[in-house]
Amino acid sequence: MALVAVRLSDVAPDDKATWVTYGLLNLTQRDGSEAAEALEPDTRYRVEGTLNHIGHVFPAGNRLRVSTSYWPLAWPAPQPARVTIHTGGSELVLPECLRRDAELDAYEGEGEGEQRVFSENGDYEIPRDFN
Repeated sequence: MALVAVRLSDVAPDDKATWVTYGLLNLTQRDGSEAAEALEPDTRYRVEGTLNHIGHVFPAGNRLRVSTSYWPLAWPAPQPARVTIHTGGSELVLPECLRRDAELDAYEGEGEGEQRVFSENGDYEIPRDFN
């Protein structure tokens, strides 16, 4: 058994990273979770994984970081395994939003005076007074 983890982060120009999403793939289930298939040592496998669904806007000027470890999210395999990732044919496919929804930008909350406030980097907050 060998487990591959892929983590996607949003890295700001000041090098502060924000975790965005991740995905895990048990390589013995690379062709589906119905039946496990053992891995042969020194054999290359082409695999495809899926990251968890998210809603995130990457601000202009930020970078994407892809890393392949995620301890302690996943418990290690019972036996140590050495996995080599050949990145030459790798790709990361992300959906793209080409426009902002005017209705979302003009969102008025349910509470009196509640309103969504957008910052320059695309983040938003909904200020609330709980008094």
